[in-house]
Amino acid sequence: MSPSASEGQSLEVHALLPLDFRLPSRLAGLRLVPGRRIAALVGIDHAPEEETREEALARHREVCAAVSKLGACIPLPCGLVFPAAAPLHAWLSQRETAFERALEDVAGCEEWVVTLVENAQSHGAWLAARDPGLARMESGAVDKAKLGRLAAAQEAARQARRGVIAARVEGALSALSKAGSRERPAGQEGAGQAGRQSWSVLVPAESVMTLRLALAAEAKGLAGTGLLLDIAESLPAYRFARGVTHDA
Repeated sequence: MSPSASEGQSLEVHALLPLDFRLPSRLAGLRLVPGRRIAALVGIDHAPEEETREEALARHREVCAAVSKLGACIPLPCGLVFPAAAPLHAWLSQRETAFERALEDVAGCEEWVVTLVENAQSHGAWLAARDPGLARMESGAVDKAKLGRLAAAQEAARQARRGVIAARVEGALSALSKAGSRERPAGQEGAGQAGRQSWSVLVPAESVMTLRLALAAEAKGLAGTGLLLDIAESLPAYRFARGVTHDA
């Protein structure tokens, strides 16, 4: 959309950007709506009949990915539309301090989501093969009481090892990610189910390679043990943005 777009046209807001952001001419159909300290990247809202939800999401993510390569960017939820510039300005003004702080946080960073995933059966078998006490309990579990004690011991052993690995992963993330961007691990699922812990962090560009090598070494050591690390690197920081724009 051109800068002279009609005030009566709906504005689809894609992202929040620094006030001094310079929009490249190659990003046609977009413009910046400046606030006092930040700017909103907007386009003309597409009528529902023009594209599917999946197409709209793909277009939105393409826009956010393009601008995030040029500087700090807070992507907004897909489909956030204002009927005109005035309500958009009012919405920005109520949240501008928090949004400005968030843009400072993501500047120069990638978002990483690191997940420690457990295959309970494989992890239990790996532990039993290395723990004579568990192996003896397994071979002697012939009644309900002994089976119950075995299950409790296996779960305790799995939890203990998950805790050790999680502490190492969190230590690496704490040392190399930006302060204030870490999430606490998600809770474990019930006994006998696969455990899962996740961290979402903002990683400064200068720490990316060091962290990548550290987590690759950790992941290599977990191969074949029933635990694995899933690492997703993202630009822009979608998960971080959700926490900032939860009321959007």
